[in-house]
Amino acid sequence: MARNHDYLIGLNGGIPWKVPEDRAYFKETTAGGVLVMGRYTWLENKRHLPHAARTVVLSSDSEFRDRIGSLDRVDTAATLREALEIARPTGTEEEAGKGVWVVGGEEMYRRSLIDFNDKAREIHLTVLDDGTSGPSAEEMEGAKFPKQEEWAGSWELRKRWTGERSGEKNRGIKYEFQVWGRSPENR
Repeated sequence: MARNHDYLIGLNGGIPWKVPEDRAYFKETTAGGVLVMGRYTWLENKRHLPHAARTVVLSSDSEFRDRIGSLDRVDTAATLREALEIARPTGTEEEAGKGVWVVGGEEMYRRSLIDFNDKAREIHLTVLDDGTSGPSAEEMEGAKFPKQEEWAGSWELRKRWTGERSGEKNRGIKYEFQVWGRSPENR
């Protein structure tokens, strides 16, 4: 999951930056696992991400669920609880030990970190310093990640490392990869 310093994770139906290093880390980390995502995240990608074993898409719209539920390696659910049940690894060698990953969007992150906080073991977060200044996150029209004070109380930062985007596009975007784990008293 990547967010900027204003907690922005999406803008106008897409990700507002291109940082290949973050995409590569996402793919490497979630490879072979089961991805759980909301409808808007699905619509941004418009397909099952091939590096994952399966994708579970959450939507309250039954027609939408029927439409995409017939796709190969795609399941649908009406609630987050149902999505997490469906996402449990099937025991196949492909999924064994690869995990279930909630991969967006805003409502999925909020509910999984706040309402279902006890189910998660790790949070993989990329914090981007995209050099933007201007309106605060509250004033921006876009999807936002829950603020750290809303969820970090039961988590501890286990690992962090930094980098800087050096390619032609988005040159100079600095980022920090963070891995959060359950604090000992909340395991």
